[in-house]
Amino acid sequence: MNKKIFATIMFVIALFISLPSEGTSAPQQVELWCYYDFAPFAINNNRDGLTIELSVLLTEMSAGRYQFIPRYLPRKRIDELLLSNAIGVVALVNPAWFPKYLLRSSALLVGYDTIISPSSAHVNAISKETIEGKRFVGVLGHQYPLLKGELRHVISSRLNSSDMQKLFILIAQKRGDFSLVPSIVASYFRSNNSESSTLVHYSHLGESRYTRHLLMSPHHQLLNGDINQILKSEVTHRRWRNILKKYDVESMSIDKLSK
Repeated sequence: MNKKIFATIMFVIALFISLPSEGTSAPQQVELWCYYDFAPFAINNNRDGLTIELSVLLTEMSAGRYQFIPRYLPRKRIDELLLSNAIGVVALVNPAWFPKYLLRSSALLVGYDTIISPSSAHVNAISKETIEGKRFVGVLGHQYPLLKGELRHVISSRLNSSDMQKLFILIAQKRGDFSLVPSIVASYFRSNNSESSTLVHYSHLGESRYTRHLLMSPHHQLLNGDINQILKSEVTHRRWRNILKKYDVESMSIDKLSK
């Protein structure tokens, strides 16, 4: 066979082999943004936790269409990315904390606020009468909408903790009189820190109930539709409930919303 003809045939064969087959294209990468750097969302320096587990679940349930990549970012950086229409999803947040124009997925978790206080001196409500003159413990940089206006001024002082874990320790040690934490954080801490947890009293504010979703730019209608299809699956529901149980936060399951 002529060498030129043979070389041409081999080139065509190699080109054909290198072309992706229909339905075998690489999955689209989608970042899963989370600004929570505390348990149960992030554990062991973001190597474990709900955000990691959710990224794996969504990736596997997308049947090769998407690869969800968890990424911790400060809230301000996430806001910038949403404005830039970058391909990404904000993980497990209350839509009320973000602009109304963003797309939201189906609900994944129930949430509400929990008051934590020393077991020897309970604080069971947030009002002028219950918190006046008391010392509040917060996480540095965190905002607390329930402590606004007059209520912010009736507390005697605010002690800032560097992280959520230390906040619980400060309350257990009676270095502060009360704090406010997400219910899912309180539930996780109560189950996984038995020694310190017995020194902490929990008072759930059920009237502050909300739901946690995935949020994304309105430019990603297709992505939002695909995510909602994944979340409708009974297999997804079952696996997500098992993940919540693994982290001792199954009481935050969306199935509990009507209970």
